Amino acid sequence: MKRRFHRFAVVVIGVLAFTTLAHADLNSAELGGGIRVRGQYLDPVAFDDRRHADDFIEQRTRLNLNAVLTEGVNAFLEFQSYDIYGDDFVGLRPVRLTVPEDDSGDVELYQGWLEAEKLFDYPLTVRVGRQELAYGREWLLGNRDANSLFSGLSFDTVKLRYTRGDIQIDAWASKLVERRAQETDADTDFYGLYGTYGTLEELSLDTYWLFVRNAEDDTEPRADTDRLHTVGGRLFGIYRAFDYSLEGAYQFGDAAWFRRRADYDAWAIDSVLGYTFDDTEWEPRLGIGMAFFSGDDDWYDDDARAFNRLFSDVEYGEILDRRADLSNLFVFHAMARAKPIEKLKLDLKWHYYLADQDEIYLRSGSFMKRLFGSGRRELQGAAEIGHEIDVSATYDYSNGLSLRAGWAHFFADDALEDGVPLSYNGLKRRGTDDADADYFFLEGRLEF
Repeated sequence: MKRRFHRFAVVVIGVLAFTTLAHADLNSAELGGGIRVRGQYLDPVAFDDRRHADDFIEQRTRLNLNAVLTEGVNAFLEFQSYDIYGDDFVGLRPVRLTVPEDDSGDVELYQGWLEAEKLFDYPLTVRVGRQELAYGREWLLGNRDANSLFSGLSFDTVKLRYTRGDIQIDAWASKLVERRAQETDADTDFYGLYGTYGTLEELSLDTYWLFVRNAEDDTEPRADTDRLHTVGGRLFGIYRAFDYSLEGAYQFGDAAWFRRRADYDAWAIDSVLGYTFDDTEWEPRLGIGMAFFSGDDDWYDDDARAFNRLFSDVEYGEILDRRADLSNLFVFHAMARAKPIEKLKLDLKWHYYLADQDEIYLRSGSFMKRLFGSGRRELQGAAEIGHEIDVSATYDYSNGLSLRAGWAHFFADDALEDGVPLSYNGLKRRGTDDADADYFFLEGRLEF
């Protein structure tokens, strides 16, 4: 009954938006887009000298149309093609050449939404269609645009925004997976509330509730519907030369995955403090920060304590956290930035990683073998994961065109070889050995 009411409410909001659109005429239209290409080299893969290096080139191409209509109505269309060079060969296949079958580079609708402002003369804006949902520092909800593997992230969503003075509140309902009649009530849905209150530059506040409901699991029979609630808040601002951000989140709900029935009980924090020397020639900025994501010490008790980073676009390092899915760890980091000339920006970052839970009761089985390479019953590992240095330079060649190059080195420690679960939100081992790794990249980005 509740799900039917939710669907009915979404349909009503959508109809209201299209009703407003019917009375609107085109005022202006603007064409835009961008091309982003990055070549990269990582050696060795999985911090294991026995494995080969990984080198590839990725490219993202976008073309969009932004239409401004009368009656406070806007429309936006954006198409995207994301490719890994060689994965989507176009043309005749040479003799004896096997080309992988991959449709990831096909042109797809990345965003396509209609927006009506001041709905019925109230401070409400409704946006219906496929759209990005990027909030705050994008710690838990971003658009997958940072660093490598920039495939983007958009949601099929109905979103309602209330704005009055310094208060802004967004509420949305998204469909992540629609399984129709394949199974009864087997969809995956995403709901959220996100509020921002900021009267002062020195102090602003974000609060949010995020809810993912997943009624199906492709890997194991689902014991029950998985319901993950995340509540959190963020304090941020700028005071003189200081800038800061302090965010925390707690997760609760019904965990039902890999034949496990438990209650979510996980938490995480993220903090950044920076100081910018505005009155000096290179405008240097120094910063420090710390993050924590709880881990699980017993995978078969009644509590699921591994924090799920949801749709994060914050990466703690170019190598270890390149997929923004690390959990079960502490991260301590420091950074420095300088602008020797107007168009050149230099960045230096250092990250130090410690495991939260390094002694874990796993219980043997095929699931453990798939995640860790062996069906062992108990893991007793080291807490020291390692540390990483990232160096990069960004040059703004012209308006809209930037070039970026960088190098990173990871100093691996025993936790990687021991198989402490870090990836896949703290559920899978990150490496198979403890060899140091190097990462190089060269990137060009054009936006128009």
